[in-house]
Amino acid sequence: MKRRMITYKGETLPLSEWAKRAGINNGTLRFRVLKGERPPYAFRQARFQSRHGEVGQGGDERSAEWIVWMSMRQRCFNKKHSAYKDYGGRGITVCKEWDDYRNFLHDMGRRPSQQHTIDRHPDNNGDYGPQNCRWATASEQMRNYRGNTILEFRGKAQCIAAWADELGLPSNAIYHRMKQWGDVERALTTPLTVRNR
Repeated sequence: MKRRMITYKGETLPLSEWAKRAGINNGTLRFRVLKGERPPYAFRQARFQSRHGEVGQGGDERSAEWIVWMSMRQRCFNKKHSAYKDYGGRGITVCKEWDDYRNFLHDMGRRPSQQHTIDRHPDNNGDYGPQNCRWATASEQMRNYRGNTILEFRGKAQCIAAWADELGLPSNAIYHRMKQWGDVERALTTPLTVRNR
């Protein structure tokens, strides 16, 4: 029977050796690899976690940043991941420097709060990398959503929610005005006292 070899960070070793280094049994690693998981995600276990110092308070949980990093990689590289079609399937990838979790953590830093997750910004269609990522709340991310309607007015382009905040108008009023009138200037400058016709 031919031995399954795995290459990770330029080192090619038998599956059994990687399993031993990761502190998991051969069957677990074999199952993960057959499922389509790639290193380092397939190696997740105590030794590989502690190597970068990211073990949670309970001893075996991963830190929030580690989970974000792993989830980002799964969305981009694992064709069996439920969100792959919206990320890797669209050609979105992760920069080479972020193959190493420590580089990701160095570039991104710790999450400011539990409400913050990774956001590709300013280019929502761009790759994950230090020049195109930030920690953002759900409301900040919704403004960077690829399905948003972007309105350009007075040399500035932003989504309806951002215009609503800036101008003190309800976002649903702007949305309905655009749908009804199709005129950006009129939709953003008409006072609320005037009925939408």
